[in-house]
Order: sequence, then C-alpha cells, then structure tokens
Amino acid sequence: LPPSVRAHHERFSSCDACGRVFWEGSHWRRLRGIVDEALAHRAA
Repeated sequence: LPPSVRAHHERFSSCDACGRVFWEGSHWRRLRGIVDEALAHRAA
C-alpha cells in the first residue's frame, strides 16, 4: 500500500480470490453518495 493510504486509513479489506487490498477512499465515497442518493429517491 502507498504510505499515504496507510497514514490516512485504518480499515482495510482483502479479496480472498485475488489478494487485492481495498479501503474506503475517494472512489468508495463517490459510490456511497450515488447509492445514498438512489435510496433517498426510492424512499420518496
């Protein structure tokens, strides 16, 4: 992992199939915003 990622994040997950490591970074935040918006429209 890049040092900046290790310095700014505490939780990491790894894929059992490929071994890649994931964290809640900027891509996760953008995707979470899209999901939250879709759920808000669904509830309305």
